[in-house]
Order: sequence, then C-alpha cells, then structure tokens
Amino acid sequence: MRFASPLATVVSVVLVLTGLGAMAVVGRAAGVAARAHARLLDLRVDATDHAGWWWPVAGVAGRVARRAQQARSRRQLARALPELLERTAWEVSAGAVVSDALATAGRRAPAPVARELAGVFDQVALGVPLSGALQAWAARARSSEVRHVVAGLCLALEAGGQQAAALENLASSLRERHSVTEEARVLATQARASAVVIAAAPVVFGTLLGMGDSRAVAFLFGSPGGLACLAAGLALDGAGAWWMWRITRSVG
Repeated sequence: MRFASPLATVVSVVLVLTGLGAMAVVGRAAGVAARAHARLLDLRVDATDHAGWWWPVAGVAGRVARRAQQARSRRQLARALPELLERTAWEVSAGAVVSDALATAGRRAPAPVARELAGVFDQVALGVPLSGALQAWAARARSSEVRHVVAGLCLALEAGGQQAAALENLASSLRERHSVTEEARVLATQARASAVVIAAAPVVFGTLLGMGDSRAVAFLFGSPGGLACLAAGLALDGAGAWWMWRITRSVG
C-alpha cells in the first residue's frame, strides 16, 4: 500500500480548503444579492404605494420653477430692449428705413429679443403688416416695456420725422426705468427676507421655550387660557406675515 508524499498531502488539503472557501464566498455573495434584490423590490413597492403623495409636491414645485423662469425671461427681455432701440436708431441714422433697421437690429440683439423679433418677421413674411405683427407681440408679451417699444416703433413707422432721435430717447427712458425697477426689486427681496425672519422668530422662540420649560407647554396646550393665547399669537403672526408679503409683492 502506497501513501502520498507529505507535499502532495499539503497541496490536496490547500486545494480542498480553497474550494470550500470559494464556495462560501459565492454562497455569501448570492445571499447578499438576494437580500439586495428583495430590498429593491420592497423599495419599489413602497415608492409605488406612496407615489400619489409626491404628485402634488411635484406639481407645486414645477409651477414655482416655471414662474421663476418666466420672471427671469421678462427681466432679460427688459434689459435687452434699450439696446434694440439704439441699434435700430443707428441703422436709421445710417440711411435705412425703420423696417430694415429693425430687422438688422433684431438679428444682432440678445437671444430673448432676437427670438421674439424672428416671430414678428415670420408674420410679416406671411403678409401681416409690420405694425400689426408688433402689436401682436405686445399683446402676447404682456409687458409694459414691450408695449412702450412697440408704440415707439409704430410711431416711427407711420409718422416719420426725427425717427432716430425719438428711438434713442425712448431707449434712454427705458434704461432709466429698468435701473429703478431693478433697485426696487433688490430692496423688495431684502424686505421679504426680513419679513420671513420676523414671522418665523416667534415660532422658533416658542419652540425653544417649550423644549426648555415643560410648564409652558402644559399651559399652552393644556389649558383654555393657553390655547387662547396660542391661537391669538399664531393669528397675529400670520396676519403680520401676510401683510408684509402684500407690501413687498406690490413693490417687487
């Protein structure tokens, strides 16, 4: 009877242990993968069960983002209008008629104005008079700055005279008005931030007081007098926040 050499025995034992270790690692990895898959399924079920709660939040967030984008677009358009009028006035001073000068200035204008004027001249290409296409732009934009620009351009188209000087004066007026409006908007933003701090301060102070003094919490929520004080305080705080919001909204 022949016995294996000690080296062969050691090698065999190492190979067996290595195989057992590999099987254990594979088995553990399979278990982890199975648990992860089950967890993902549970999360997907939970997300499906609670998806209805997120639709109103997403709708409100989308509406707020859309309004912010529209406000940004209106401000960009208002900043670009004086430059449009100045370029048009330069072209008129160089001998171009108002329609050609406006088309050239529109092609060189910033993106918001260039896009709007491209739509205006698309209507002109379809046979709509330039004054009518400009008035349609003013009605669509719902901006006082656009209405002033359209009124000045229509007057220059129909009246003649010192067209370049009139357009330059209108551009200067719009630039000054935009500067005042931007300053008022910045001040209104600061006032709104102050209003938020003032309105939130009583709530934060009451919360900190309740965390440090249980008797105050018991009085506010456990007695008729405390509930009356709490309701009156919240009502006055809400009324003040609403009033400050109305004031800053009318300015900004």
